[in-house]
Amino acid sequence: MEIEEAGPDPVRIAREIHRQMGFPDGAVDLGYLADCLDIHEIKYERLNNIEGALVTTPSRYAGSILVNKRSGKARRRFTIGHELGHYLNPAHQETSAQGFWCSKNDINSLRGQAKRQLTGFEKQEVEANRFASELLMPSRQIKRSLEAFACLEEVVKLARIYGVSKEAMARKYVELRSEPIAIIFSKDGRLRYPVKGRKMPRLYLKEGALLPHLDKAPFKQNVHAFGEVNPYEWLLSYDSGFLYCEHYPQQDGYAMTLLQLGE
Repeated sequence: MEIEEAGPDPVRIAREIHRQMGFPDGAVDLGYLADCLDIHEIKYERLNNIEGALVTTPSRYAGSILVNKRSGKARRRFTIGHELGHYLNPAHQETSAQGFWCSKNDINSLRGQAKRQLTGFEKQEVEANRFASELLMPSRQIKRSLEAFACLEEVVKLARIYGVSKEAMARKYVELRSEPIAIIFSKDGRLRYPVKGRKMPRLYLKEGALLPHLDKAPFKQNVHAFGEVNPYEWLLSYDSGFLYCEHYPQQDGYAMTLLQLGE
């Protein structure tokens, strides 16, 4: 597989891989892809301080990947994608004499894009995550399968089809939808963090705030529910229209909440 012409841009590299594979639908076969890229081994071990590692040489002629066996399947797949992002990006510098060693925070660093200025190390971790996101959740294939109206059931279905976590697919889903939407991730009714589309106004709520809809019908039963909510309880700026809400509870107090502005 030849990808040199894609340059250092992580999204272009991932899209070139999909082009050469014929734009397949569904979960990428990472074992096959790794073999095509001269990754000789993907090894799973119980790790304490790192989530994944790429053992390689400065020339990136070949390599092997180490993955934390303690993590779930979707997380392990994203870790492999992250390490392949380091392997294929000629601008990335090894973090040790043996290659790249990545912590859990490194593989969560897509959220670090909001920082005004990143160090060189932080920048390449964000880029490795952007590569993994586009590799595992290819924009071209997902866009052509989107339904006319945004809904969290579609997020859950796509996550299953592409072998990624619901949170990872939710972030991609917001990125690809054209309407003004946001998806809020919460735990025990309190906001963990939001992902907001470009057309959606800024949210009024801050991290740790109680979600204002959970004490009102039809949401107070904490079941999968739909309804209209008060825009002034959610948005910093609001002109007109209604705010539609879909609440999707998960296990152990976690939940996703979709907000969408309508005419």
